[in-house]
Amino acid sequence: MRNPVFSVLKALAILLVVMTHAGCPAWLSAAAYQMHVPAFFICAGYFFHAATPAEEYVFLKRRFRGLYKPFVCWSLVFLLLHNVFFALGVMNEEYGNAAGGVLHPYSWHDFCQRLWSILFNMSGYDEFMAGSFWFFRALLVSSVAWLVLQKFVRQCEGLNSPLRAALVIAGMALLAALWLVTENLRITGVAQGGYREIMGVFFIAVGHMLATLKVAPRHWKDRAVAGTLSLAVVVLFAALSPASMAWRPSLAGFLSLPLPALAGFVLLYLAAEGICALGGKTREWFVYLGDRTLCVFAFHLLAFKVVSLFLIAAYALPWNRLGSYPVIHGLEGAAAPFLFLLYTIVGVGLPLYVRHVWREYAAQHPIRIRVVINYVVRGIVIAVVFLAKMLWRCVCGVWKGMKDMWKTAKDFVKAMSPREE
Repeated sequence: MRNPVFSVLKALAILLVVMTHAGCPAWLSAAAYQMHVPAFFICAGYFFHAATPAEEYVFLKRRFRGLYKPFVCWSLVFLLLHNVFFALGVMNEEYGNAAGGVLHPYSWHDFCQRLWSILFNMSGYDEFMAGSFWFFRALLVSSVAWLVLQKFVRQCEGLNSPLRAALVIAGMALLAALWLVTENLRITGVAQGGYREIMGVFFIAVGHMLATLKVAPRHWKDRAVAGTLSLAVVVLFAALSPASMAWRPSLAGFLSLPLPALAGFVLLYLAAEGICALGGKTREWFVYLGDRTLCVFAFHLLAFKVVSLFLIAAYALPWNRLGSYPVIHGLEGAAAPFLFLLYTIVGVGLPLYVRHVWREYAAQHPIRIRVVINYVVRGIVIAVVFLAKMLWRCVCGVWKGMKDMWKTAKDFVKAMSPREE
């Protein structure tokens, strides 16, 4: 029977993601950043199961279909609409993020470069309207890396058990992340340097260890102790050394992330158990949201613009304030501290509503734009796979040619040797 606790847990995590982007209070933001994204990676490791080559193939197929395909499709939509957003004033070169950064319209060269980056590097997406799309790449790359690593590690003597293999991989990931941070290194070919992907491997390993050990508080006393300790850890680190899955962290930020992330996961798990115990519509709504988090991940920043339109009208602001990212900054008044709640409600509800309407329309009109989009995306994926296969064949051919040349050279030297004569 399907366990709804993890669906509710993911719903709570995505709510925290949207709230932090919506401009929630600093104390809540500092606590949420430590646990919301790591929770998704821990869940991925918790449910990982690929013991045979067939299961590994299914795992990879689901990961690419569930992460790469929507990433490409939705990134291309935002890429095509980027200059349209500028024409409509949704983005402009005067207002941007709170730090003053702005985007600019794309030239044809910019468009082509970003298209290439989207297809082959899972980068190049719109930094404002699709700013959270790094999650798709990080989860995909870390999942594939985890699969390869655990397959390799479990072949080593004494590391065949899932628990030992996961423990070794977690340690390897932490050491690799420490090396990247202290030496300011970057993994060539991985957008943003690869730190997020390495930490993703670590959290997937942690989730797999939790599943292997079947760690879950059963008695109410155990829940009370675990919840109290976890809350204390999250609050302490949020106050003294807040951290997140930032792509270029400081050494303190890296060292401060693993423990509160694990404590935050425990908190979310206990809260999810409590919501599931309530039952009724509350539980159904959280399960519905938790099973559709990718849609909210992808489109909550765009949904924020609807709230910004309302605030521009309510506060009589200039139209170009619509370009503020991710929300309108610097508003004053009694309602200002609570506007993040409005942004959160719309940021979660609007993408789910549009998704529902789209699915209803697609069910009634199957041979239309939905099919065209699917064929386009499928064609792109096939082209990428074909190019990868051709590249692999070229590499294998070059390697075989080099081996043959080396063998020929050795035979030639051996034939010319005076000792042979």
